[in-house]
Amino acid sequence: MSEEHDSRLSDATRRAILKGVGATLGVSAVGGVASGHPGSGDHGNEDHDHAAVDEFQMSTVGYHSLGGIGSESVSGSSDEPHYGGISELRIHGDIAAVGILSSKEPTVDRGVAILDVSAYTRAESRAELERAEMTVLSFVPNENNTTSVMDVKFSGDGDYLFLTQQPVAGLFAATAGNAPEARTEGESASNPSYAGVLAVDLSEPGDPEIVGRTQFGFGMHNCYHHRIAGEDYLFCVSGDTGDPAGIFVLRFDRTSGDLEKVNFWSHDTDARQGEAGDPTTEFSRRYYAHDITVIDDPATGTPFAYLANWNSGARVLDVSDPTDIEELGRFKMERAHTIGAVRRTVDGKRLFVVGQENPDPDSDTGSSGQRDDLPEPGHTGHFYLVDATGVENGQGSTDLGEESAEGGDSTDGGELAKWRWKDDIQYDNYTYSAHNIDTVDTEVNGQRRLFVTVGHYHAGTRLLEIDFPGRSGPPVRDEDGGSGENGAISEGGLGSGNGTGMDDGWYMAETGWSRTHNNVVDEAKFGSLSAATPYHWCAIEENGVVFASCISTGVYAMTLDDPRSPIPVGTRTAPDVRTSIETDGSVFRGGATDQIDISISTQAPVEVRFQLPPGWSVAGGDHTGTWDVGDGTLVEFGEVDGDADLRLFATAPSGDSVRSQTLGPLSVTTDVGAARDQQVWKAVPDTEQSVVVLSGGLSF
Repeated sequence: MSEEHDSRLSDATRRAILKGVGATLGVSAVGGVASGHPGSGDHGNEDHDHAAVDEFQMSTVGYHSLGGIGSESVSGSSDEPHYGGISELRIHGDIAAVGILSSKEPTVDRGVAILDVSAYTRAESRAELERAEMTVLSFVPNENNTTSVMDVKFSGDGDYLFLTQQPVAGLFAATAGNAPEARTEGESASNPSYAGVLAVDLSEPGDPEIVGRTQFGFGMHNCYHHRIAGEDYLFCVSGDTGDPAGIFVLRFDRTSGDLEKVNFWSHDTDARQGEAGDPTTEFSRRYYAHDITVIDDPATGTPFAYLANWNSGARVLDVSDPTDIEELGRFKMERAHTIGAVRRTVDGKRLFVVGQENPDPDSDTGSSGQRDDLPEPGHTGHFYLVDATGVENGQGSTDLGEESAEGGDSTDGGELAKWRWKDDIQYDNYTYSAHNIDTVDTEVNGQRRLFVTVGHYHAGTRLLEIDFPGRSGPPVRDEDGGSGENGAISEGGLGSGNGTGMDDGWYMAETGWSRTHNNVVDEAKFGSLSAATPYHWCAIEENGVVFASCISTGVYAMTLDDPRSPIPVGTRTAPDVRTSIETDGSVFRGGATDQIDISISTQAPVEVRFQLPPGWSVAGGDHTGTWDVGDGTLVEFGEVDGDADLRLFATAPSGDSVRSQTLGPLSVTTDVGAARDQQVWKAVPDTEQSVVVLSGGLSF
């Protein structure tokens, strides 16, 4: 890295360091700031009171060590660290959840940290970030210290948090010949290798409550929640250790807390649906189901799942009926590890990004070895931008092409662009591997911009930008080829695409990165995997702020400071909406028409829609249109600005059985006047009602 980049210390980063360090030391200046450089192991200033600054076109504006309950300045400095490892980070509104890989003395019994990040997610300018602090509100306990929380996902309304566990902490301890840390209250699970899926009530973030549990042989690795036809479903994925490799579908009951297994799906056509088979005979780790994302498809409105299925590639699935999953398309690649979908179409295309994880570099891509104790040099893992347009054509699983050859441009099938950080580097034990991602679809100065936020282990957080046909604004790479390798604006990374990256094609390149980190004592680090810092598990954007979880040191808040066109702070659009919904009752007769009254008050223009369950039809009312989707009918009411009373007449389905169904939710979007595939919708909390539909021959 050049001296120019090493010495780049933004005012925002300097303020963040002062905020975290000054509270502990009682000083107003920080000295001895050092820059990290590639290589295995710890880097930066040996004095853990200081931060090592290493960033390009990004600024670190906040840091919390997760040392204890309280704000950054009270319990979040590097002098008060969490002892153990940290995993996935997710944000819903003003609340963040951070998974805990392990807890050691003196910070035992921790499973998830719950944080208030509203000072960042509600900031309307960068100036407000100077005073912003994250605050740890509570910790969800870990019921067994052999287990690690691998993933955290919120329900759509944010009222619940779902955790996936695997006995990773115990496995690492056993490998090292150590016993796992004991809980202060003893083990609460009868099985010492207990691992599974937990549901947590977050209605009071300062006092979370575990309300549901289900157990698996080796637990689940990742998960995703989606509300389908009025019910909560959790799509959980894992490899073949203890359980088959595939998707386990759980239905969550908010009343009882039950997590009921309702389906299993695998890429293997002989065991694709229903009961899971014997993993030792039917499956292989080659097909580890590693990550999954579920969204309402922008083109069809139907719930689609995107699955990273390791050497079986990336798959697109119709999950509108969670008990009968249908594969729609497949992109062929190796080590499909992390996946994220773009929630609006781009240039008429349905897009997703899928990335690899490389435990060691691919030896066939590098030059001769440099160190005998490390594998041959190679690449750190690719990220592919894939076109999934046409998978809804009803003609079986669509072939989305195959990853392009090493070093070649993206021209094969559905692959539009790709990026990798390095292609000639030595490392082992995942040190420089790519890891988890998120996609960002935002506007900067009225121009649409697409980004990918990457947690890239010891390479820190990397911010990629996607160029697409017809895009306005500054180019992803300079007209003269740029200042970095392969023409990328940033000096880091190797981007490529199937066009020039200017205005006639697709391109993905790096626009900023941060390896800035606060140093903590070695005893606090999760050294079982790596003691290297930084070691970023993931990166998530909210309101123009990028949050990253570092396995060994805590949570960071950063901004993109690309001088050409930075992502502005204050991009979150969360209108204040108040609603009330009244129906003719909670029991409906099949074939009869009933009245639904909706009152809504909003402080900003929004479009409104209401969901009817499968089989219901619209008989009249104030609606402007309907949209039949995979899990029901969306009734569209058009724009509301201020107060409005809306009326809907709906007819319940006829039949011979008594059934329970859900009316709602009511959803809103601030993308007023845009085409359906250019709108992102948010469900309004507490706008669903459970009803009973009687057969036509039954009476009330």
